[in-house]
Amino acid sequence: MAEDDRWLEENPFKSLRDIQKEFQKQFQPIWQSFQSFPVDLTETEKEVIARAELPGFKKEDVHVEATEKKISIHAKRKEEKVEKDEDFYRRERSSGEVKRVLDFPVDVKPEDPKLEFKDGILEIKLPKKEVSKKKKFKLL
Repeated sequence: MAEDDRWLEENPFKSLRDIQKEFQKQFQPIWQSFQSFPVDLTETEKEVIARAELPGFKKEDVHVEATEKKISIHAKRKEEKVEKDEDFYRRERSSGEVKRVLDFPVDVKPEDPKLEFKDGILEIKLPKKEVSKKKKFKLL
């Protein structure tokens, strides 16, 4: 093979893919923080409380699912603004989707939630599942 044909054996795009993979690896934690939202999970004597910050989302954009052991909070929005004037036309769009799944510290009753969404804060209160009391047995 002639020296001029050596470039055919090498893949010139491999190094570009390697650079792209490294770039994605370095910036993935930053990107994930933009796609997420903070959630406080607290516990009282009778319930578990989750408070999620969801600024910019409307009540109808937010979906919550809970089991005895986990909670899933998913929010999705798509918004369009259109302004018209005699001399110009402008259209703005914004969309976003975030999701968090959290484990509860104790089992809860998912069928009896109390939900409140106010000023971009979602508060979810779930009663704790009653723990069966231990029974003592006598050996005969």
